[in-house]
Amino acid sequence: MRKFTLLLAVLAASGIASAQTKCEASINGYRIRTVYVTGNQFNAVVWAYKHLSEETCMTPVTDPAKADAILETINPYQSASQQPSDGPLTVTCSSSAGSSSCIDSEGNELDVDCDSSGNCSSYYGPSPGVAILHAFDEWVKNASYQAEVKLYTPDHKLIWKSETQKGATWHDLWPDKLREATGSPVCPRNPFSAHRYKNYRQWASERCGVVFDPLVSIDIKANARLAAKQATANQRQAETDEMKRNAEEAAAKQKAQN
Repeated sequence: MRKFTLLLAVLAASGIASAQTKCEASINGYRIRTVYVTGNQFNAVVWAYKHLSEETCMTPVTDPAKADAILETINPYQSASQQPSDGPLTVTCSSSAGSSSCIDSEGNELDVDCDSSGNCSSYYGPSPGVAILHAFDEWVKNASYQAEVKLYTPDHKLIWKSETQKGATWHDLWPDKLREATGSPVCPRNPFSAHRYKNYRQWASERCGVVFDPLVSIDIKANARLAAKQATANQRQAETDEMKRNAEEAAAKQKAQN
């Protein structure tokens, strides 16, 4: 009897093991395990660094050299002149002892600073010297889920964009479309499971035996200090331009009267 019970336990354990599925992301055969996040929808960047590992099979990283892909978030509510250019997205980085700084070709910057004890703080936002005041206003006004996103290879070749992806349901947002497009294991749930559903990682691991890489949640802060500094510079420049324009107009009138 004890042998029979032991046999049943072994069979049950092997059945559970065989039912497990590795959570892996890929697009048309290109495997994506790690992702560097950037873009002009700052709420979406902050959200992705903290929650991408919960909602997809991909892990966020703050070093593009360690990324299999670059995820660009785009604010769809900005005017055409403020949208990212159609050219290839590029990211350049510099580093020194305990700190690193990466900036993309649209002027968005990610800074990471660590002290001697290994405690790190990270900031994401517009780079000084770039006209971004309106963009930062949009960060305040728009929620992270309203972004459109694109995926690039590390050598800046576009491989996917959310606006052309049809979601599995009418209420799918860009994280859902990204998860579906990258072939994450499907773990169905009904509308009555909402109170038990925290995120895809929790649900798929508990209900469908999906095995994930270790959870990574990076708490990026939007760099309001950079935006405030740039806003002040923009205001001063605007005042200088206005004073110069007023003086030129007055001079023109004065000349016409003489």
